[in-house]
Amino acid sequence: MKKIYLFLLVTFGLLITFIVLFFGWMTIKENANGGWRLLTENKEKSQIFYMHKPSISHVSSDEKLVWVKFIITEDQKRKNYIEENNLQDIKGIENFSHVSWLVQINLKNRQYRVIQEDHYDVNDIILKRHVQKYTKEEWNKIIPDSIAESILNELKSPVFFN
Repeated sequence: MKKIYLFLLVTFGLLITFIVLFFGWMTIKENANGGWRLLTENKEKSQIFYMHKPSISHVSSDEKLVWVKFIITEDQKRKNYIEENNLQDIKGIENFSHVSWLVQINLKNRQYRVIQEDHYDVNDIILKRHVQKYTKEEWNKIIPDSIAESILNELKSPVFFN
Protein backbone atom coordinates (compact mmCIF):
# COMPACT_ATOMS: atom_id res chain seq x y z
CA MET A 1 0.00 0.00 0.00
CA LYS A 2 2.87 2.37 0.82
CA LYS A 3 4.44 1.63 -2.57
CA ILE A 4 1.25 2.75 -4.34
CA TYR A 5 1.18 6.01 -2.37
CA LEU A 6 4.86 6.58 -3.09
CA PHE A 7 4.29 5.86 -6.80
CA LEU A 8 1.33 8.28 -6.93
CA LEU A 9 3.30 10.95 -5.07
CA VAL A 10 6.27 10.67 -7.44
CA THR A 11 4.00 10.64 -10.52
CA PHE A 12 2.11 13.70 -9.27
CA GLY A 13 5.40 15.48 -8.53
CA LEU A 14 6.70 14.75 -12.03
CA LEU A 15 3.45 15.96 -13.58
CA ILE A 16 3.57 19.23 -11.61
CA THR A 17 7.24 19.71 -12.59
CA PHE A 18 6.40 19.19 -16.26
CA ILE A 19 3.52 21.67 -16.14
CA VAL A 20 5.64 24.32 -14.41
CA LEU A 21 8.51 23.86 -16.90
CA PHE A 22 6.17 23.92 -19.91
CA PHE A 23 4.41 27.13 -18.93
CA GLY A 24 7.72 28.70 -17.89
CA TRP A 25 9.10 27.92 -21.35
CA MET A 26 5.99 29.37 -23.02
CA THR A 27 6.35 32.58 -20.97
CA ILE A 28 10.04 32.92 -21.86
CA LYS A 29 9.23 32.34 -25.54
CA GLU A 30 6.45 34.99 -25.48
CA ASN A 31 8.64 37.53 -23.69
CA ALA A 32 11.42 36.98 -26.25
CA ASN A 33 8.88 37.88 -28.96
CA GLY A 34 7.63 41.01 -27.23
CA GLY A 35 4.45 39.26 -26.11
CA TRP A 36 3.49 38.09 -29.62
CA ARG A 37 2.28 34.49 -29.62
CA LEU A 38 1.96 32.34 -32.75
CA LEU A 39 -1.70 31.96 -33.63
CA THR A 40 -1.56 30.06 -36.92
CA GLU A 41 0.33 29.82 -40.21
CA ASN A 42 -0.21 28.25 -43.60
CA LYS A 43 1.66 25.10 -44.66
CA GLU A 44 4.29 27.03 -46.62
CA LYS A 45 4.86 29.41 -43.68
CA SER A 46 4.39 32.30 -46.09
CA GLN A 47 1.45 33.72 -44.11
CA ILE A 48 1.90 33.85 -40.34
CA PHE A 49 -0.52 35.22 -37.72
CA TYR A 50 0.39 36.24 -34.17
CA MET A 51 -1.67 37.49 -31.22
CA HIS A 52 -0.32 40.05 -28.76
CA LYS A 53 -1.21 38.60 -25.38
CA PRO A 54 -0.34 41.75 -23.33
CA SER A 55 -2.77 43.84 -25.41
CA ILE A 56 -5.86 41.81 -24.49
CA SER A 57 -8.48 43.98 -22.84
CA HIS A 58 -12.07 43.39 -21.80
CA VAL A 59 -14.75 45.55 -23.39
CA SER A 60 -17.43 43.65 -21.46
CA SER A 61 -17.81 40.18 -19.99
CA ASP A 62 -18.46 38.79 -23.49
CA GLU A 63 -16.19 41.04 -25.57
CA LYS A 64 -12.42 41.35 -25.79
CA LEU A 65 -10.00 43.45 -27.81
CA VAL A 66 -6.67 42.06 -29.02
CA TRP A 67 -3.97 43.00 -31.52
CA VAL A 68 -3.25 40.47 -34.28
CA LYS A 69 -0.20 40.66 -36.56
CA PHE A 70 -0.24 39.21 -40.08
CA ILE A 71 3.15 38.67 -41.72
CA ILE A 72 3.53 37.71 -45.37
CA THR A 73 6.97 36.23 -46.01
CA GLU A 74 6.73 35.48 -49.75
CA ASP A 75 7.30 38.35 -52.21
CA GLN A 76 4.59 37.29 -54.67
CA LYS A 77 1.97 36.84 -51.96
CA ARG A 78 2.97 40.23 -50.50
CA LYS A 79 2.51 41.85 -53.94
CA ASN A 80 -0.87 40.13 -54.34
CA TYR A 81 -1.97 41.42 -50.90
CA ILE A 82 -0.95 44.97 -51.83
CA GLU A 83 -2.92 44.80 -55.09
CA GLU A 84 -6.00 43.13 -53.55
CA ASN A 85 -6.17 45.83 -50.86
CA ASN A 86 -5.43 48.76 -53.23
CA LEU A 87 -2.29 49.81 -51.38
CA GLN A 88 -0.13 50.45 -54.48
CA ASP A 89 -0.21 54.27 -54.16
CA ILE A 90 0.98 54.42 -50.56
CA LYS A 91 4.43 55.98 -50.13
CA GLY A 92 6.94 53.32 -49.07
CA ILE A 93 4.65 50.36 -49.81
CA GLU A 94 7.51 48.60 -51.62
CA ASN A 95 8.95 48.02 -48.11
CA PHE A 96 5.67 46.59 -46.75
CA SER A 97 6.32 44.03 -44.01
CA HIS A 98 3.14 43.26 -42.07
CA VAL A 99 -0.29 44.42 -41.01
CA SER A 100 -1.67 44.64 -37.49
CA TRP A 101 -5.36 44.56 -36.69
CA LEU A 102 -7.08 45.60 -33.49
CA VAL A 103 -9.84 43.00 -33.36
CA GLN A 104 -12.92 43.04 -31.14
CA ILE A 105 -14.34 39.57 -30.50
CA ASN A 106 -17.75 38.77 -29.04
CA LEU A 107 -17.09 35.41 -27.38
CA LYS A 108 -20.73 34.60 -26.64
CA ASN A 109 -22.24 35.43 -30.05
CA ARG A 110 -19.23 34.28 -32.15
CA GLN A 111 -18.83 37.64 -33.87
CA TYR A 112 -15.93 39.99 -34.62
CA ARG A 113 -15.01 43.34 -36.09
CA VAL A 114 -11.73 45.02 -36.98
CA ILE A 115 -11.45 48.33 -35.12
CA GLN A 116 -8.08 49.45 -36.50
CA GLU A 117 -5.76 48.30 -39.27
CA ASP A 118 -2.11 49.42 -39.51
CA HIS A 119 0.23 48.57 -42.40
CA TYR A 120 3.94 48.62 -41.50
CA ASP A 121 7.22 48.67 -43.38
CA VAL A 122 10.30 46.61 -42.55
CA ASN A 123 11.40 49.25 -39.98
CA ASP A 124 8.04 49.07 -38.13
CA ILE A 125 7.00 52.48 -39.46
CA ILE A 126 3.28 52.82 -40.15
CA LEU A 127 2.61 53.25 -43.86
CA LYS A 128 -1.17 53.41 -43.57
CA ARG A 129 -3.63 53.46 -40.67
CA HIS A 130 -7.34 52.89 -40.95
CA VAL A 131 -9.71 53.27 -38.00
CA GLN A 132 -13.21 51.90 -38.53
CA LYS A 133 -16.28 53.38 -36.83
CA TYR A 134 -19.11 50.94 -36.16
CA THR A 135 -22.67 51.18 -34.98
CA LYS A 136 -23.49 48.96 -32.02
CA GLU A 137 -25.12 46.34 -34.28
CA GLU A 138 -22.38 46.02 -36.92
CA TRP A 139 -20.61 42.68 -36.48
CA ASN A 140 -19.26 39.93 -38.73
CA LYS A 141 -20.10 36.29 -38.04
CA ILE A 142 -17.12 34.09 -37.28
CA ILE A 143 -16.66 31.51 -40.02
CA PRO A 144 -15.41 28.03 -39.06
CA ASP A 145 -11.69 27.44 -39.70
CA SER A 146 -11.04 31.17 -40.15
CA ILE A 147 -8.45 33.42 -38.51
CA ALA A 148 -11.30 34.96 -36.49
CA GLU A 149 -12.18 31.50 -35.15
CA SER A 150 -8.53 30.91 -34.22
CA ILE A 151 -8.57 34.20 -32.28
CA LEU A 152 -11.85 33.25 -30.60
CA ASN A 153 -10.52 29.82 -29.58
CA GLU A 154 -7.33 31.31 -28.13
CA LEU A 155 -9.26 33.94 -26.17
CA LYS A 156 -11.52 31.23 -24.73
CA SER A 157 -8.63 28.89 -23.89
CA PRO A 158 -7.63 28.82 -20.21
CA VAL A 159 -4.13 27.70 -21.30
CA PHE A 160 -3.65 30.97 -23.21
CA PHE A 161 -3.85 32.99 -20.00
CA ASN A 162 -1.25 31.04 -18.02
